[in-house]
Amino acid sequence: MAVSDLSKLLKSEELRKALRAPNRKVSKAVRKTNPLKNVRTMVQLNPYAAVQKKNAQLIGEKRLREKKGIKANPAMAKRKNAMAKKAGKGKKGKK
Repeated sequence: MAVSDLSKLLKSEELRKALRAPNRKVSKAVRKTNPLKNVRTMVQLNPYAAVQKKNAQLIGEKRLREKKGIKANPAMAKRKNAMAKKAGKGKKGKK
């Protein structure tokens, strides 16, 4: 066999028809995130998760305020204390 022209062989129609088309499209790898740690991913999977997270935060703040002794509405706390005192006095007087 004689020395053949490689570029001429590669450009020939017979070889071009036998080969598949080149894959020029590059697919970018997607980084998978943990929905338990990543809020955006969790909201994509479960849209109600945003509401649950906000409610949990509000409840936590409310419990913290109650634990410290600070009521949400001090006027209501005074009314409750006054009503409790009146109820207690009424019972003592009847005995």
